[in-house]
Amino acid sequence: ELIRFLKYTCPAHLYATSMSPPAVQQIISALKVVLGEDGSSR
Repeated sequence: ELIRFLKYTCPAHLYATSMSPPAVQQIISALKVVLGEDGSSR
């Protein structure tokens, strides 16, 4: 119970993990679409 409490309330647990490379690439690709840098015209 103590470990579960610390997992949910400790800020170090939230900030110690990094994003996965596929998630980062998806964000970059989405930003390129939004900014129009993917070659599409709307």
